[in-house]
Amino acid sequence: MSSAMRKAISVGILYGRKPQGSCYKQIFDTEARINVLLEILRAWSPIQPRWGRKMPGCCRISEITRFPPKTTKRRNNHRTERNFIRNGNLPGRSGDWLRLPGLHFPGCRDQRPRTSAWIQAGPLDLIIDCGPDFRQQALRARVPKVDAILLTHEHNDHVSGLDDVRPYNFKSGKDIPIYAEPRVGQEIQKRFEYAFEEVNRYPGAPMLVSLPISASDPFAIGDLSIVPVEVMHGAMPVLGFRFGAFAYVTDMRTISENEMEKLKGVEVLVVNALHFHAHSTHMNVDLALEFIERLAPRQSYLTHISHRMGLYEEINPSLPAHVALGYDGLQFRV
Repeated sequence: MSSAMRKAISVGILYGRKPQGSCYKQIFDTEARINVLLEILRAWSPIQPRWGRKMPGCCRISEITRFPPKTTKRRNNHRTERNFIRNGNLPGRSGDWLRLPGLHFPGCRDQRPRTSAWIQAGPLDLIIDCGPDFRQQALRARVPKVDAILLTHEHNDHVSGLDDVRPYNFKSGKDIPIYAEPRVGQEIQKRFEYAFEEVNRYPGAPMLVSLPISASDPFAIGDLSIVPVEVMHGAMPVLGFRFGAFAYVTDMRTISENEMEKLKGVEVLVVNALHFHAHSTHMNVDLALEFIERLAPRQSYLTHISHRMGLYEEINPSLPAHVALGYDGLQFRV
């Protein structure tokens, strides 16, 4: 089975909540609004390297002489032909994401919004997980259509972009099937009830249909066979997916021996590794490398990466030769 995978990342900078400070004072007339906007832009724009030339696509934190205001609120958190759409997980400490250069300079391999994958297999275009960054990811990756969406679990960083699939409904005129475990499907139908309406559906709403799957039963979409793999996200069971010689697993902390058997013989693996520190619900780098060593795939890529992992140019060379960090623009075939 021939496939390729690509990833595109988008990051929001400004948020609706008003930070404290004189330049954010409430204003009522147009001229004052323009002046305040200019103040904000001046406060954000002068991020220059110490060597005094134009900022390259990426740089070290220590080489930046000025950061945006610390008071700005961060955004909360989260590859068969196959495409990484996203590869990261936003950090947990307020303000950290503003201080990392990968979020400011397009082309840097350190941009890490919520994780998703675009799978191209023959005529099929499938999406694994649909987080809050999906719209921008799909635009940048130029995803032409969505034939189905596979959900690993119901956490918001993996599902809250489902509302943004509506342009694909408009283009195809069809419902988009959502493949998920019954628990996940029921939760999605509660959160996006309007998208599953069959009677008196609002004309501009997304059109989704829930199709239950089970970790114990392989299923097919068209001619593509898919094997669900149950892993544990702390105490929560979530699904990974195997497509022939390729497997995608995210948000895993542990896996049973029975489920491990389903992954034997995988040639290319995408698996989560949050950072280097121990975590209660995600694997860190050491656990991910142990998992990869047991499966012995030809190539592995780490996904669902926190910015606390460190910079790509520093971390990637330290990994085994057959393991790499996922990054913007990564593509491969299986």
